[in-house]
Amino acid sequence: MARQLAPNAILVNPNQQDPVKKIKEVTGGLIKLNGNSAVLKQALKVLSRRSRISC
Repeated sequence: MARQLAPNAILVNPNQQDPVKKIKEVTGGLIKLNGNSAVLKQALKVLSRRSRISC
């Protein structure tokens, strides 16, 4: 379903890869989240000083 809604999105399965590492590899400072508190905690780990989080 996520692929249908956002075909260009990069999906991260935390059971198969480290989400923090993958997010750092592919983002340019913008992170869009699904509202899950565990995801928010991981996103905070990858922020740089001028990054943004969009929930």
